[in-house]
Parts: sequence; C-alpha cells; structure tokens
Amino acid sequence: MSDSTHKVELYVFHTIRHYAFDRMMKSADFFLLQSNSQYVTWWSVALSLLIVTSGYLQLLFLKRLFITKTGTENEKPRC
Repeated sequence: MSDSTHKVELYVFHTIRHYAFDRMMKSADFFLLQSNSQYVTWWSVALSLLIVTSGYLQLLFLKRLFITKTGTENEKPRC
C-alpha cells in the first residue's frame, strides 16, 4: 500500500512540476511576443516615414524637371 501511495505522490509531483513549467514557458513566450511587437511597430513607423519622405523628395525632383523658362523667340530650348 505504501508503494502505491508513493507512486501516486511522485506522479502528482511530476504533474504539478510539468504544469508549473508550462505556465513559466507561456509567460516567457508572452513577454517575447510583446518585445517583438514593439520592435516591429518601431521599424514599421521608421520605414513608413522613410517611404513618405522619399516620395516627397521624388515629387520635388520631378517638379524641377518640368520647370520651363519663358523667353523670346531666340532663346528657345535646344533638343
């Protein structure tokens, strides 16, 4: 009888230890997920600003290409 109770106590102990380890791993995964979320958010913001800035600079560059000077008949632009 004592052997059976000892086996049951060991099984219960290992089950409790397994559940505790699982809870610990879930919390570690949660904190890692939060950290990655903040990392991805900051990079997304930085890249969005980079895309908007480069688009604005391209627009300025293209507008400068199409500026024409008006002048007299002799000052026509050459091809």
